[in-house]
Amino acid sequence: MRRRNGRRGVVAVEAALVLPAILVVLMAIIDLSMFMQRWRIVQRAARDGCRVGSVTIEGADATGDEIEAAAIEQAETMLSAAGMPCAGDCTVEADWELADDGYHYLTVTVSWPWSSWTGFFPRLGSEVTGRFTMLTQQQ
Repeated sequence: MRRRNGRRGVVAVEAALVLPAILVVLMAIIDLSMFMQRWRIVQRAARDGCRVGSVTIEGADATGDEIEAAAIEQAETMLSAAGMPCAGDCTVEADWELADDGYHYLTVTVSWPWSSWTGFFPRLGSEVTGRFTMLTQQQ
């Protein structure tokens, strides 16, 4: 089979034009996937911390300190188990408060620093945050 001289190198030119676009899309997919994985882990840590804190009972004169401490400890344990140990660069906060409806609620907020690998998604922000609120058994 003979090639025409005018078609020589067309595949190389096409590859040079298409390959950068494919690599950009691939890097964006990887970057977004990494963000979604971190977001899921942070959400799970906040939920599990809130779940453990909500079943903690302090006694008759509850101040919420033990409830908040149990929630924070569980959230940090979840982060460590997921391979994201909270070594000073993340924040885990718990707030046990009396709401207007007369019930006590526990809110756990977990924030983890995030930097985009590629910079394609600047609107994702500089941190991944998860927040979960649950009614507590301590009333």
